[in-house]
Amino acid sequence: MRMKIKKKYAVMICSILAIGILLVSSCQTDSGKNNDVVNSNAADGNGESPAISAEAASEQRLEPDLPPGDFGGMEITLLGRAFEPGMTVKHFSETGSAEENGEIMNDAIYRRNAKIEEQYNVNIKGIISGDKGSLSSDIKKSINAGDDAFDAAFASIGDASGLSQNGFLADLKKVPNLDLAKPWWDQRAVNSLSVGGKLFFTLGDITPWADPFTWIVVVNKELIRQYALDSPYELVRNNNWTFDTFYEYCAAVSGDTNGDGIINEFDRHGVMSARENYVFQFIAGGESLVKKDSDDLPYLAVNNDRAVNVAQKIFDMMSDKNATLLVEDYSSGYSDPWFEVLRAQFRNGNGLFYMGGLEQMCIFRDLETEIGILPMPKYDSGQNGYYHIINTYWASSLAVPVTNNRLDETGFILEALCAESRYTVRPAFYDYTLTRKMMRDEDSVEMLDIVLSSRSYDLGMIYNWGDVTGIFSNMLGRQAFTFSSDIEKKKDSIDKQINKAIDNFMQNN
Repeated sequence: MRMKIKKKYAVMICSILAIGILLVSSCQTDSGKNNDVVNSNAADGNGESPAISAEAASEQRLEPDLPPGDFGGMEITLLGRAFEPGMTVKHFSETGSAEENGEIMNDAIYRRNAKIEEQYNVNIKGIISGDKGSLSSDIKKSINAGDDAFDAAFASIGDASGLSQNGFLADLKKVPNLDLAKPWWDQRAVNSLSVGGKLFFTLGDITPWADPFTWIVVVNKELIRQYALDSPYELVRNNNWTFDTFYEYCAAVSGDTNGDGIINEFDRHGVMSARENYVFQFIAGGESLVKKDSDDLPYLAVNNDRAVNVAQKIFDMMSDKNATLLVEDYSSGYSDPWFEVLRAQFRNGNGLFYMGGLEQMCIFRDLETEIGILPMPKYDSGQNGYYHIINTYWASSLAVPVTNNRLDETGFILEALCAESRYTVRPAFYDYTLTRKMMRDEDSVEMLDIVLSSRSYDLGMIYNWGDVTGIFSNMLGRQAFTFSSDIEKKKDSIDKQINKAIDNFMQNN
């Protein structure tokens, strides 16, 4: 049941004062330098940086173009994925909780919901899926049963892409009251994820589980000093953070540290990695699996001379088993090679770099070794900007089921929630979870802004038509560079699946 207005406002005011004190304290501790870093690097990526300080948020507040409304206590239900305690970013629900508990993200989302509930006399209800990682089954069951169990869902990008191709999701561009041009919606996602002018899922300040699963490079700064290597932060600033430099650094530290004459999982490697990172680096190198034509329709765009050169250079790095430790090489003999090999060896100081999501900085939060983050390297210094891919399994997106029969009300409340998230959830997440909990130095904060401002979305990776991403990992498994021939063999299948998806999209909604 809804709380009385006086009580709820009192809780909100106390909470806002508490977070304000915490964030101001954080800024004072850093002598105000964090805000300078954010502002000075907003143009270093490929779009507007989504990183906004609490101070900037209050000065630049933009209200949504929504009229006053009274929903008469209507219940709007949001479906979310399971969350868990521990040293990850998944310890809070994106849908909101029933009460505050002192955890900054839980309380920020609670306050956001409370404000919108009071402002529009609506009850926002969150329900959590029993499936730990996926919402796909729950969404399909609900839609097929026609039970209207929820109005919107925080599905993973992977779930949403599969559901969208099968007619389960509504076109967000047709949902009334959603203004997808507003800054609280990720404009790169809005523009990149549409097909034929239709958009079935997107991201914004309402989906805080997206940022932590943006791919970066974690660096052991103590090894940088031990091997007398130039500061990688300066390499980034001087536009020299490239594949070649990255490989040189990996080779410089790799070696037989236990003296048994071989380099295996117990020795030092340049980078801790996985086969999936091949395609992530390919896109970081300025290439695309799929592009879109003037009609906003996708097409395969991977086989060109530059793409071959980018793919070859990454293959050379990743197939060098002295420089690169691949988790898949130890899938047998370990119950969990991610923790027992990859992360364990990085913790032991046997890795210069660790390639993964920003969440790794939470996972390594207890590590006494001095670490920081770097952008994914460029192909070469001539590349125009950085490109950072998001992990589609963990990163959240917002979707509306096709069976929703009250789109006006749903769109209204989602727009209000997303707008409020920019000034409540986003500052708490950026200023505290990302900057204060994950980042250990101002250099890393600077790198964080470059990463978040250059996030990109590739429909080929998201939909994986014709298993185009498998081409990359399969080459590493075979230890053979057959990029052009593999693309040629799969081209017809990929094109066929792309065209089938286009037909499905055009028929739906």
